[in-house]
Amino acid sequence: MKMAIELKGLTKTFGAKLAVGNVSLSVPAGSIFGFLGPNGAGKTTTIKIMLGLLRPDSGSVRVLGHDILKDAVTVRGQIGYVAEIQQMYGYMTVNEILAFCRPFYRRWDTQLIEKYLTFFKLPSNEKIKNLSKGMRTQLALVLALVPAPELLILDEPTSGLDTINRQEFLYGHTCGHGCNAPSCV
Repeated sequence: MKMAIELKGLTKTFGAKLAVGNVSLSVPAGSIFGFLGPNGAGKTTTIKIMLGLLRPDSGSVRVLGHDILKDAVTVRGQIGYVAEIQQMYGYMTVNEILAFCRPFYRRWDTQLIEKYLTFFKLPSNEKIKNLSKGMRTQLALVLALVPAPELLILDEPTSGLDTINRQEFLYGHTCGHGCNAPSCV
């Protein structure tokens, strides 16, 4: 069975604080996996290690068959990622951030842009700084989905979404979202 994610003995400390302690898990390709735990349990740190943004103190990390320490750039090109906190250029409009991000990806599905802007009712000519927190989360989801990633990693994906959009995302959007990702995390 092909694995989307394989962590073995993953450990990360920040000074004397143990952030991630000896975590091992395997997530099969084509599955949906929820990584749950209380605040401060190391979920975001684990995600940052899987993306190659942090280096583990020990253990191994394979994402989409690649060793993240050796192939971080390749792996990041195959992953759609939505961070817990959205940081985007506020002076840009929705259309401008989409145009800005497009050259960074080999695959970019422009048909999905219109589909998701309509689905989320995002105003394409509005400046990002004028969007609500929920709308910025929705825009981050659009940016994660339009490159048609092989793996989708969402860190607190419904944070800031209103009740209706949260329910539509979780129940009406699960694995039917059109991102072509065989695995959603």
